[in-house]
Amino acid sequence: MNTGRIIICVVSLLGTLCLYGQIDLDSLNQLAQSSSADSIKVAAYNAAANELAFIKPDSGAEVARIAIVKSKKSGLVFQTAKGFQNLGLSFHVRGMLDSARKYYLISLPLLIQVKDSLGIAGLYNNIGVTYNQQGDFPRSLEYYQQSLDIKLALGQIAASAKTLNNIGVIYFDQKDFDRAMTYYQRALELDETMENSEGLSRTLGNIGLTYLEKGNDSLALKYYLQSYQLIRSVGNCRTTYSINGVGQAFSKLKMYDSAKYYLKKALDKARDCNEAVIQTSALLELGNIGMEEKRMKVAEALLLESELIARNNGLKTHLKDASQKLYEFYKKTGQAAKALSKLETAFALQDSLFNDDLTAQLTTMELEYSFQQERDSLNFARKSEIMEYDSKIERQNFRQPSKN
Repeated sequence: MNTGRIIICVVSLLGTLCLYGQIDLDSLNQLAQSSSADSIKVAAYNAAANELAFIKPDSGAEVARIAIVKSKKSGLVFQTAKGFQNLGLSFHVRGMLDSARKYYLISLPLLIQVKDSLGIAGLYNNIGVTYNQQGDFPRSLEYYQQSLDIKLALGQIAASAKTLNNIGVIYFDQKDFDRAMTYYQRALELDETMENSEGLSRTLGNIGLTYLEKGNDSLALKYYLQSYQLIRSVGNCRTTYSINGVGQAFSKLKMYDSAKYYLKKALDKARDCNEAVIQTSALLELGNIGMEEKRMKVAEALLLESELIARNNGLKTHLKDASQKLYEFYKKTGQAAKALSKLETAFALQDSLFNDDLTAQLTTMELEYSFQQERDSLNFARKSEIMEYDSKIERQNFRQPSKN
């Protein structure tokens, strides 16, 4: 039996935010081949494509294209939209962000046509993620806010908390830790009302990372351990972010044996789960520990691997951090030419990711958005016309709940 995990991920500096489930791919394939109903057949292909996007993205793309062709032929607009969304996911997982966004944007008007509100909100969120990963924070914030608007209008508390976390990530990336913490605290309040262990774990981890960056390492460790305790019994990919965070906190406290234990555990799980962000983060900190312990050859190999993963997956913030650490390494080991090259890379990325003009632009966008929400009391009412669920039979068969 070929059973795999559904992993619909949102990737950011703060980790990979995922929902999980399981699908029997063999059963889906059998259903797709044997069913006489086009809607069920295409839904099965889309469910398989969604699963494969995260375990074999090339195969996921192929199955998504089959779903698109068949759904178009049968006039199944919703399934056509899901096919393009799954095709986008298969590119997103591979770090091909422009291609991912291209297919998300093709899916979007189709979901609007069939009035799939959660699907629309999920796409806005994922489009925001692609811009975030590419360092286009104002555009990312724009899409996150649209996603949050819809989720709040629908009363989707857990989903709203996810997007509040994503907005917090933007401000975290800009070193505006107080504003990031404001969004994390709002997310935490929503998670607590839902008694949502997964959401609580994610948000506690984000708070932990913020305290880590603010230099309060003991408090960071406290939050990371709370995050890990909430989710450790699951034993799958959901634990990678919390495990990595615990390792990062132990490292900052110079408790290197404990740090290496958790970081290596996080790295192994991240590799199994194809989570690039956790891989590059854990490798970077392990390389830093290697430098502290004077194991220079080991440290260089770890730092270079972190840099490579960040570059191959378009993770600009992580690439900047890896370049900065490699500069420190080569300076420390007397390799001036290599040190200068890495420093130039780090400076170029720093300029593109963080500057005062960008911070001001983000603040202006946030204020304009808040003013618009207060001014336009009919905003949600108008959107509800778009967001009502359609009762077509095709959407009752094998429809996957929104993962974003």
